[in-house]
Amino acid sequence: MKRTGILKTAALVAIALLASRAMSGDGEKKKNPGYLGVYATAAEKFEPCPETDAKSGVVIRMIYPNTPAAKAGLLEGDIIVKINDQGFSGNKPEMNKEFSDMLKKHSEGDDVKLTVVRDKYSYNVTVDGKETEVSEDKLQDLRKYLDENTTGSKIEIKAKRELKCIEITVTLGSRMEVYGQKTAPLQAKIHPEFVDKKTDLQKLTENLIEDFKINENYTDLLERLAKTEKQTDPHRLSQFMYVHRNPFRMEEITGDITERLECGKSAPRAMFRFLSTSSFLLDVKARMPRGRRLKTGLTPEEHLDQIENLLTEAVRLRDRAFRKFNEEEIKFLYENMEALGEKIIEGAYVHVDEDKERLSNNYRIVALAKKVDYAPLLKAAAVLRPLTDGKWLAALKDDFAKAGDIDKAIVATRKTDNGTIYIGGTAPHWHRAKNAAIIIDFGGKDFYAEHAGSSTAEIPVAVIIDMAGNDVYESWKSFSAASGLLGVGMIYDVEGSDSYIGLKFCQASAALGVGLLIDGAGNDTYRALYLAQGAAMWGAGGIIDLGGNDRYEAHKLSQGIGLPHGFGAIVDAKGNDFYYGKGSHPSSYGTPGIFGGFCQGCGLGFRTVASGGIGLLLDGGGKDKYEAGIFSQGGGYYFAWGILVDKGSDNDVHIGSRYAQGWSAHQASGTFMEYGGDDYYDTRNAVHAGLAWDECTSLFIDRAGNDTYYRGGFSIGASAHNSITLFIDEGGDDDYHLGGEPARSGPNEYHGGSSLSMFIDLGGGNDKYGKAKNNEIKFSGKHGFVCDLPGTIKKALSRDSYKKLIAKEKETEKKPKPNPKKNK
Repeated sequence: MKRTGILKTAALVAIALLASRAMSGDGEKKKNPGYLGVYATAAEKFEPCPETDAKSGVVIRMIYPNTPAAKAGLLEGDIIVKINDQGFSGNKPEMNKEFSDMLKKHSEGDDVKLTVVRDKYSYNVTVDGKETEVSEDKLQDLRKYLDENTTGSKIEIKAKRELKCIEITVTLGSRMEVYGQKTAPLQAKIHPEFVDKKTDLQKLTENLIEDFKINENYTDLLERLAKTEKQTDPHRLSQFMYVHRNPFRMEEITGDITERLECGKSAPRAMFRFLSTSSFLLDVKARMPRGRRLKTGLTPEEHLDQIENLLTEAVRLRDRAFRKFNEEEIKFLYENMEALGEKIIEGAYVHVDEDKERLSNNYRIVALAKKVDYAPLLKAAAVLRPLTDGKWLAALKDDFAKAGDIDKAIVATRKTDNGTIYIGGTAPHWHRAKNAAIIIDFGGKDFYAEHAGSSTAEIPVAVIIDMAGNDVYESWKSFSAASGLLGVGMIYDVEGSDSYIGLKFCQASAALGVGLLIDGAGNDTYRALYLAQGAAMWGAGGIIDLGGNDRYEAHKLSQGIGLPHGFGAIVDAKGNDFYYGKGSHPSSYGTPGIFGGFCQGCGLGFRTVASGGIGLLLDGGGKDKYEAGIFSQGGGYYFAWGILVDKGSDNDVHIGSRYAQGWSAHQASGTFMEYGGDDYYDTRNAVHAGLAWDECTSLFIDRAGNDTYYRGGFSIGASAHNSITLFIDEGGDDDYHLGGEPARSGPNEYHGGSSLSMFIDLGGGNDKYGKAKNNEIKFSGKHGFVCDLPGTIKKALSRDSYKKLIAKEKETEKKPKPNPKKNK
C-alpha cells in the first residue's frame, strides 16, 4: 500500500514518542523531542547558491503560527540545505525522512543551526520619473499597487533577484507546548474494573504468541502503542486512549456505549441517555439533570411562563460554558467557525492551507476551544428535556384548545430576552422567524426554514417541538435543523414522515455546542452535503430516530462523525434503513471512480494539530444498506475512534470504497460490529473489513450468519506499521472472496518493530477460503494468525482444542516442501 500526495511527502515533525518510563537511567526527566513547526518537502528545483556547497534541500511550504520556526524568522519558500552543518543526500524520495530524522535527534530547548537558501529581491521603482519606495508586500500584488496610484501615471519597476545563503539558529520547542498538552491517564484509572483481567480473545492470542515464541515482539508492540499515548494534547479522549492501548477490551467498551444509548420509544429517555453518554465520552465529570416535570391544567400565559423559565435556565448554563471568553473571542468564533469547516471539507489536513489568514484563524480556534466548559454546555441542553415529555405535550395542546382556537397557524407568542417563544396551531405554517428561540407546533404539514431549531449569535438556545404532520426542514444556510454553534440547537418531531434537507453544518451538527435531533416515528429522509447528520467538533451532535424506514444521504464528513473533542452519532432504533455517504469529492488517493467519505461512524483528528473525537453509527435493527466513500463505516483517523454497530438480525449490505468496515489509520482506533444475518461485505477498491495502518488498533466482529466477503488486498484482519487488528466471524458458512490471504501483517518500515493480525472464524462452518482451510491455525508474516476454530473461543481454551491445531500447523512446517524441479 502506497500513500500519495501529502501522505507521501509531508516532512513534519511527528507527535513525540516518549519512552514508557518517565525517568531516564540517571534519574533525570527525559525531554520532549524537539519541534520546529514547519511543513516541508524535497525541493523539486534547486539552484546552486555560491555561498554553500549544498546540492539539495527541503523547501518550507508552510510555517505554523506560534512555533519556533515562526519566532526564529524562517519564511515560506526558504530552502533548508543543512542542519548543524549536515547536508542532505540528494535522493528526493528519502529527503523528507532525512529531514525528520535529523530533527528527531534533538530535544526541546536545543539550539539548532539551519543553513537556509533564500530568494533576495531588490527593487528600483519610479512613478512619473520620480523614485518611490515600495514595500515587497505591495509588489506581490502588482494590480493592487497600480490601482493605488493615479490613472495615467507612468510606473517603471526594475527588480533584481539573487540567492542568499543565511544561517538561522532556532531554539526547538515542544509540539505539546505549542498546541497544549496533558498527561495521559493510566489504563487502571480509566477502567479500574479491567485491572488484572483478560478477555478470552486476549488469552487465546497470548497463548498463540507464547506457542509461536514471539513474546518479545508482542511486548515491544504494546510498548510502542503505549508510547503514542504517553503525552497527549488537550483534545484527546480517555475512552479512545484506552482502546488504542488495549484493543482486547474494545468489544466490551463498545457494548457499554451502545447500551447507554438504548432508549426504547421514549424521547425524554433518548435525550437524557444521549447527553449522559456524551458527558461520559467527552470526559465531562457532571451528571445530566433529568429536569422537573412541567405543570398542566394551566392558562396559556402560565404555560408560557414555565417555558420561558426553562429557556432562561438553559441560556444561563450556556453562558457559563463560555465564561472564560471575552466578547472579541466569541465574535471571532462565530465569524470563523464555518471557514474551519470549509477547510476540512476541502481536505482533512488543517495544517496545510494556502489561505494564510484562514490557517492562522483555524489555529486560533483550536487554541480557544480548550477554554470551553462542557459540563454546563451539556446541562444547558439537558434542562430542556421536559419539553419532550409526551404527556405534557398532549396536556399543553388540550389546555390551549380549552382557551381558544388552535386551528390557526400561530396561537400564542412571547417575546423574551433570549428570543421569541411561538406556539403553533394545527394549521400548516411556514416557520421562518429569525428570532425564534422555542417553537412548539401542535400539528399540520409545516415548513421550517432559516436557522430553525439551531443556535445563532442572537439566539444561543433554540428548540422546535413538532407534534404531528409530515413536516419539512429545509435551509441552504449553515447551522440549521438542530445544530449547535456556541450553543444548543434541538428538534423533536413526534410523528410523521419528515424531510430534512440542508447543505452543511446541519441536521444535528455541533461546533462548540450541542445539536440534537430526535424523530419519533415515520419514514424519514435526511439529505445533506457535509458536516451533517450527527457531526460534532468540540461538543456533541446526534440524530436519534426512534422508528421507520429511513434514508440518510450525505457526501462527506457526516452520519456520526466525531472531530476534535466531539461526539457525533446517529442512533436509529429500527427499520429498513439506507445510509449513503459519498458523491462529490474524489478521494485523496486519486483512484479513478473512488470518492472521499469520512462517514458512517468515523472519528477524525486534525493531523499534527488536534486529536479527533468519537463517531458512532448505531442501528438497532432492520434490513439495512450502507454505502460510503473512503475512511467510512467504523474507523478512526489520527487519535480518534470510529464505531459502527448494527444490532439487527436481518441481512445487511456494507459497501465501502477504501478504509471501510472496522479500520484505523495513523494512531487511531476503529470498531465494526454486526450482530446477525447473512451479511454482504464489499469495497469498490480494497482495504476493508478489519484493518489497521500505522500505530493503530481495530476490531471487526460479525456475530452470526452465512456472510460473504468480496475483494481483498490489505483487508480481512490486516495490520501494518506497529498496529493490531482483531477480526472475528463467530459463525455460519462464510465465503471469503479475497485477492490475498487474511491476517496480512506488515510492512513495518515506518517505525521498525512488528504488527499483529488476528483472523478468527468460529463455529465449525463450511467456510470457503483461498489457501486457508477449515479447522486449522496458520501462522505467517510479522505476525499474522489465521484461526478457523470448530467452536467458540471459550471452548477452544477450556478444552485446549486449539493446541491440536497448533501441533498440526507445526508438523506441516516440518515437512519438506515439494521441489518442482525434481518433480519435472
